[in-house]
Amino acid sequence: MSVSNSHEPEMPLTPNHENDYRARNSSIFIVNGYLYAILAVFIWSGFILVSRMGGISHLHPDDIVAIRYLISSLILLPLWYFRFRFRLFDRKLVILSLTGGLAYSLSVYRGFELTPGSHASLLLPGLLPLLMTSLAVGFKQKKNSRSQTLGLFTIFAGILLLLFQKKGYSGNNLEGYLWITAAAFSWSLFSVLIKHWKINAWQATVSLSFYTCVFYLPFYLFSLTTRATPTDWSVLWPQIMLQGFYQGVLASIVQMLLFVKAVEKIGTANMGAMMGLVPLIAGTASIFLFSEPATSILVYGLILVSAGTFISSGLLNQLNFFQRKNTGRQHALRQYKNHQ
Repeated sequence: MSVSNSHEPEMPLTPNHENDYRARNSSIFIVNGYLYAILAVFIWSGFILVSRMGGISHLHPDDIVAIRYLISSLILLPLWYFRFRFRLFDRKLVILSLTGGLAYSLSVYRGFELTPGSHASLLLPGLLPLLMTSLAVGFKQKKNSRSQTLGLFTIFAGILLLLFQKKGYSGNNLEGYLWITAAAFSWSLFSVLIKHWKINAWQATVSLSFYTCVFYLPFYLFSLTTRATPTDWSVLWPQIMLQGFYQGVLASIVQMLLFVKAVEKIGTANMGAMMGLVPLIAGTASIFLFSEPATSILVYGLILVSAGTFISSGLLNQLNFFQRKNTGRQHALRQYKNHQ
C-alpha cells in the first residue's frame, strides 16, 4: 500500500513567477500611495473651506489659532514624551515654529476672514509653489527645470487673472490677499528651512504645535479679557468642535502624516501633481457652499493655477515630455559626428 505524503514540497518560484509577485506588490504599493495622496488632497481642500467657515462665523481668527494648536499639542506632546522623544529645546525648532506656526496661522486665518473662499482657493495654493521655488533658489537648494519654469509662469498668470476679478470684489479683498500672501511666504520659508536644516516631519509637527502654544496662548488669554465674547454658547460650541477637530487633528496631524506617506510611496513629483487638484476642488466647493459668484475669469484662474501646479511638480520631466525633443536632437548630433 502506498502512503501519500500530504506535505508535498513547494515548487520553487520561477523567474516569471517572481516577477509577477514583485509586480503585484509594486502595484499595491503605488495604489496605497495614491490613496494617501487623495486623502491628503481632500483634507487640504477641506482646510480652506473650514477655515473660511471659521472666518465668517462668530469665532475670531485668534480663537481658531488657539483651538488648533492647543488641541494638536494635547495629542502630540504625550506621544513625544512617552514614545517618540527627540531634543525639543532647539533654536532651529523655535525659529521654524515662529514662521510656520505663529506667523503663518495668524496671517492665514485673518486672510480667510476677509477673502472669499474661491479666491483663497486660487491664491494660497498658487503662491506656495511660486514662493517656495524662489526661496529654494535663494538658498541654492535647486535650479528650475524647463517644466518648473513653465508651470510657475502658468500659476502666475492664474493669480494675475484674480486681480482682474471685479464681480464679488470688495474693499476687504485686497487686505485679505495681502494676509494670505504673508501666510504663503511664512509657510514657504518654513518649508525651505526644514530642508536646509534637515528637520524631519515628526520634529517639525511636534515643535510647531508646542512652541506656538507657548508663545501664543498667554497673549490670547489676555486678549479674552479685553474683547466681548458671544453669550449664546449653543451657537459657539458647534463651531469650536468643528474647528478643533479639523484644524487640530486633521489639518495639523493626519494631513501631515498622509502627505509624508504619499511622498514615500509615489514620489514628490506625483504628490505635487496631485496637489494641483486642490484649487479646483476647494474653489468649486466654495462657489456652491458659500454662494460666491462664479465668473469666467475666476474659473480660468483656478484652471491655470491647477495646471501650473501639475506642470511645475516635475512629473512631466519623469515622463520625458520636455526632453524628447532634446534627446532626438542629441541622437542626431551623435549620428552626424560618428559619420565624420
